[in-house]
Amino acid sequence: MDRLFGKRKTPEELLRQNQRALNKVMRELDRERAQLEKQEKKLVGDIRKMAKSGQMEAVKIMAKDLVRTRSFVKRFILMRANIQGIALKIQTLKSQAAMANAMKGVTKALRNMNKKMNLPQLQKVMMQFERESEIMDLKEETISDTIDDVIGDDGEEEESEVIVQQVLDELGISLDHELSDITPGLEKPHIQQTQAQATVNKTRFYGYDQLGQWDENARMPYVMRLKEEDHKKCVEENRCPTFAPARAEIGCKNGVAAEYECSNVDLQSFVPYYDLGCGGDLNDIWGWADPESGREYALVGCDDGTSFVDVTDPNKPGMLGFLRTHTSSSLWRDIKVYSNYAFIVSEAAGHGMQVFDLLQLRDLQPSEEGPIFELKETGHYSEMGNTHNIVANEETGYMYAVGTRTCGSGLHIVDVRDPTNPTFSGCYGNDGYVHDAQCVVYSGPDSTYVGREICFCYNEDTLTIVDVQDKENIELLSRTGYSGYQYTHQGWLIEDQTYLLLNDELDELSGSNPHTRSMIWNVEDLNKPVLEYSFYSEEEATDHNLYIKEGIAYEANYCAGLRVLDVTNIKESDGVKELGFFDLCPECDTPGFHGAWSSYPYFESGNIIVSSIERGLFVLRYNPE
Repeated sequence: MDRLFGKRKTPEELLRQNQRALNKVMRELDRERAQLEKQEKKLVGDIRKMAKSGQMEAVKIMAKDLVRTRSFVKRFILMRANIQGIALKIQTLKSQAAMANAMKGVTKALRNMNKKMNLPQLQKVMMQFERESEIMDLKEETISDTIDDVIGDDGEEEESEVIVQQVLDELGISLDHELSDITPGLEKPHIQQTQAQATVNKTRFYGYDQLGQWDENARMPYVMRLKEEDHKKCVEENRCPTFAPARAEIGCKNGVAAEYECSNVDLQSFVPYYDLGCGGDLNDIWGWADPESGREYALVGCDDGTSFVDVTDPNKPGMLGFLRTHTSSSLWRDIKVYSNYAFIVSEAAGHGMQVFDLLQLRDLQPSEEGPIFELKETGHYSEMGNTHNIVANEETGYMYAVGTRTCGSGLHIVDVRDPTNPTFSGCYGNDGYVHDAQCVVYSGPDSTYVGREICFCYNEDTLTIVDVQDKENIELLSRTGYSGYQYTHQGWLIEDQTYLLLNDELDELSGSNPHTRSMIWNVEDLNKPVLEYSFYSEEEATDHNLYIKEGIAYEANYCAGLRVLDVTNIKESDGVKELGFFDLCPECDTPGFHGAWSSYPYFESGNIIVSSIERGLFVLRYNPE
């Protein structure tokens, strides 16, 4: 019979043959997967090109193709894993065959030595062998069934628009505005570093006057992930938000006011987040005073909207109403005021800029128990979507949106002199991502620029100063780094515009010194600003937003709460002194992202409003002894 059908292969030969076949199949799958991944990269490039040329229908179609391609790649990976599982099973069978052969030898030896062997013991060994073999078979079957289930789930039932938006977000392309007017980018200019001791090596994306561009090298997504992970942990530990009862006036005595440590700062009142109408944590805060009545109002940012509170009587705040977010919730919201209108932005996708007429608050009756009225936005600006911060120049009537997916993530300039009809005025993205800025009509000592509109920008690793007087021809005056930078966050000028304070949000967390650092810059020459020295707090905490009024700096330093600094002698090397503080996050005393987000110290009454991320609204008053 062997002559008719050939030599019969042994089980070992069959196993080796099947193993070779499986290896060949896996190599073919790897080649196909590599081709698909190459096609995926090409689709990514084509989508960017199409988006920049305004062909959004093509972008949507290609984005769906990209999703399908990625799905195929995933299937190839799963199929390869399944084949590897089969190969493992074959190897197991091979091992079992070897064990069977071994058993044959054992059987033969047993036959010859049966008299010398303990038969019950041998039976026990055989039963154990059989039991272990059955367990192995069950495990192999379970693994195989699990792989089949995974491969059988094609995951293609997602809504088309959601898939497209996810892909576009991943690629850094925004659909929040029309892209048909995009103009080609210019080349990156050579910029001389003006601060010799600082070395700034980050490669930047330079997008000249282009809507629809995102600084791909921005570090902000990393910083946001840090905060999101920190917040997630806080929620899991049931600390965010934090329940705290409402408080009436409690003076700071013997270093405490209620449960809060303090010095020279009194607690006027406290409103918990749930009475503000907030669904969760707070973020930014700003203020507005009615020009006729003088009544004072707190504009409080929350993850799901903005709460409006009458704080004219600081001991008895009255909740007026709540303006819902334009799209979805976000940890980030920012508010500024111009001409009795509030302008509100958020990192929520597609949010744009809300416009709200603050004079409407005159008609609302305060409530001590929570918002009594759901407010509606007066207008909306949609030429940008996600926005990190909004900067107002109340002297000129321009808003500067920063950290958007437009203008190279730089200055997105909006004319709001007609508040209910905001219009796009220009872009400046030559220095990449702008995290925050202060824009003023310059009146400082540098005579070349007196009377011109100047923006002091905080650009992740530099202090960048630009002349924005001509919105179509913005001029870079200086771009200055500093040693030990981690994340250049925000700053503020003193009244005579000769010096400014600058904070770095990550240097306490990631640097060598955990004590809060406030950097003092000489900006008397706008072309050559100089970091003269730093003031270090005794507290170990991350700094966030700071503002200066009449020689006093009010710093919202997360876990360290509100810190009050004397900057009247800022030009002296040791001229900055701490005058007082109010620690509104008593359970936190290390660098991190809990506690005070921001403050507003500009009410004529002298009252200071502060937003606590986890707790709510604090109304405070600096009361020097």
